[in-house]
Amino acid sequence: GYGKTAAVLALIALTRSASAAPLGKPTKGIPSQATLVMLPPNLFDQWQKEIQKFLSDDFKVVAITHLTALKNVTVQQLRTADIVLVSLRLLVSKKYQEALDQAACNEAVSEVVSRESQYADALKKWKAKETRKRHFDF
Repeated sequence: GYGKTAAVLALIALTRSASAAPLGKPTKGIPSQATLVMLPPNLFDQWQKEIQKFLSDDFKVVAITHLTALKNVTVQQLRTADIVLVSLRLLVSKKYQEALDQAACNEAVSEVVSRESQYADALKKWKAKETRKRHFDF
């Protein structure tokens, strides 16, 4: 379309500092100068192609589409990346939620709720409200 991806990549390229200060020893978290881009699954491949098309080969890109890819990424790769692409599908996967709970030492596993179940619940509530309204509103 309108070049939105190319515009964002240009901004990333302009703000990237080739002479950035070295990353020190982390005290909390993983220090990185990377730009985190979180994408719906249908745009993930497009972004990878646009990065190859518009940016030079010296840009370091880490692509994380699912839990296995996340587990294979090293801390050093995250620290030295220029761009980290993450598929939103990862964040709603049950295995990812379980891994997060385990890492946080939570005993209760988070429940992942699909859009279909959210819709079904909302529809059920709406129908119940309509039924009450028909029977009890005068």
